[in-house]
Amino acid sequence: MKEMKIKILPTGEVKILDIKGVQGQECIEFTKFIEDSLGEVTHREFTEEYYKENYSNISEKEKQF
Repeated sequence: MKEMKIKILPTGEVKILDIKGVQGQECIEFTKFIEDSLGEVTHREFTEEYYKENYSNISEKEKQF
């Protein structure tokens, strides 16, 4: 299940605190709707999950290399 935790600060700034259930570029796509709705992204940090390769999209033959 995809999950996103956000925090809205008293200043109006919105922070995405945690994202679960997505890896790699899918993370950017998952948060796009909220980023587009709220405006400019001023800072982005990637976690270890972002850099993990999503092997479900890779064929068995490619995994053998």
